[in-house]
Amino acid sequence: MKIVFISFFKRKDRQSLQDEVAYVKPYYIILEKLAESHTVTSIANNTIAATYLHNKVNHERIVDRTSNLLPLFKTYRYIRAQRPDALIIHSLHFPLQVLYARLLLGKKVKLIVQHHAEVPFVGMKRRLLQLAHRFTDAYFFVSKQMAEAWVTQKNITSTKKVVEVMEVSSVFDCMPQKTALEFTKASGTHIFLWVGRLNANKDPVTVIKAFIQFLKETADARLYMIYQKADLLPEINLLLEANSHAKESIVLIGKKDHAEMLYWYNSAHFIVAASHYEGSGTAVCEAMSCGCIPILSNIASFNKMTLNGSCGLLFEQANPQALAASFKKAIAMDRTLARQQTLDVYTQQLSPHAISQNIYRTIQQLKDA
Repeated sequence: MKIVFISFFKRKDRQSLQDEVAYVKPYYIILEKLAESHTVTSIANNTIAATYLHNKVNHERIVDRTSNLLPLFKTYRYIRAQRPDALIIHSLHFPLQVLYARLLLGKKVKLIVQHHAEVPFVGMKRRLLQLAHRFTDAYFFVSKQMAEAWVTQKNITSTKKVVEVMEVSSVFDCMPQKTALEFTKASGTHIFLWVGRLNANKDPVTVIKAFIQFLKETADARLYMIYQKADLLPEINLLLEANSHAKESIVLIGKKDHAEMLYWYNSAHFIVAASHYEGSGTAVCEAMSCGCIPILSNIASFNKMTLNGSCGLLFEQANPQALAASFKKAIAMDRTLARQQTLDVYTQQLSPHAISQNIYRTIQQLKDA
């Protein structure tokens, strides 16, 4: 089977194609798993043309200066020459390109659009999506529940074409906790980890408020927070200053290189996320691949990633009391059993093999229909 993935977002030549592939490895590892049995090409527009064959995936960067309002003829000629069975278009932002793809590639090529955290549109783009829906064979959403908003707001007609497919996986694996702790120097009988941006959507304030409450009953616990952007850091520092007893137990780490996260995920017992909305959840997925038990806000993507809470714990978003109660439940768990349940869900649902097989089965079913 020949499968082409394409991004119509304009790429800038800020890094080499090799560096880009390495940087987005949690996504490309899925394509590499597919490429073990199929012919896989990944295409994007760039200001510099480049080709890079890596782990059997052919990465192409094509200079096509035509406006996205018009067909990208150079790009479509290249795609047509590949004779693909399926074209997977990243993001619902490009309904016109879906229409052009159907017109220029013909009816045999299965057109699939993959959702990437974007929210429903209004105005002309909504009308174009309604039209493009007729020519789209399937949509990939992490959760059908997430797609319901697109139906409610009349961007797409129904969820009948929606297939639940995780958008990223993990490049990490389990290692002995002792080895990881030698690197991170993390401590505590109960080690919790939070990873993300310090912003309102990720809601670290709810996490800290809950942990402060939790510490009143459990002294030997640590919360380590790793973050890139620090919008809410002043508010967080004020919280910690007002609760001095928690300052030693809540450790603000700051930024870490991605490679170092292997050791942090393997140091922690639990991964915590309080997001209000996520397209999926890369950090959660990576942590689960290392056996971190998830404690997550009950949003659509996290619900799906945990198979409706069949591993870990889900709590009401923006509710510190509910999260504090989840912390208390977490330390009372049979940790060995909960860890194995987490690894089982990751393997069955979130691993590169599981996701690639899901993609393949969907295309094959569309071809057979």
